[in-house]
Amino acid sequence: MSFYPTEHRKGIQGELDFGGILTKTFGGTVEKTLKSVDMFDHIDLLWTHNFDGKKNPVGFDVKSASKAKRSDPESTRGTVAFVEILNRSGNIGSLRGKSDYMAYEGKDEWYVINRRSLLNYLLTAYPYSEEKIRVVGSKDRYNYFEWSRRYGNKDAIMLLPISFLKEKSSMIIPKNS
Repeated sequence: MSFYPTEHRKGIQGELDFGGILTKTFGGTVEKTLKSVDMFDHIDLLWTHNFDGKKNPVGFDVKSASKAKRSDPESTRGTVAFVEILNRSGNIGSLRGKSDYMAYEGKDEWYVINRRSLLNYLLTAYPYSEEKIRVVGSKDRYNYFEWSRRYGNKDAIMLLPISFLKEKSSMIIPKNS
């Protein structure tokens, strides 16, 4: 169970919202994955559509709107997003997972990005190294485009402005679709 149950509930609600908008906009069906697939493969939803007479399941890792710090005003939610190559335990993070796409929630839109393309771009433009990772304490601010580790965790995360994700998106889906 999450230490922050409100954030956990928002994450689950984000998955439901995105799945509903996806099927309403493009058809097909959405299925929530097993908890083990969500945790280890980083696939929250499988969307099955019927293009060209074939059923092709597509995996999504859905990231609900976030803030840079939990203490930030609620009005900042949806203006930034975190990406991770290592999770808090030091295991494979969502960018190195098995999903086909990442779906990031902004204020008014969902930004769908090919996971491999995003990973390759970030690691090329901002190489990851344990020696250069910045440890961020509870009172510190995150810097955009810098690999960071939360104090006491083994993660490797990066804060991105939502405008960057919008620019890199292969698909933008309005929330009111």
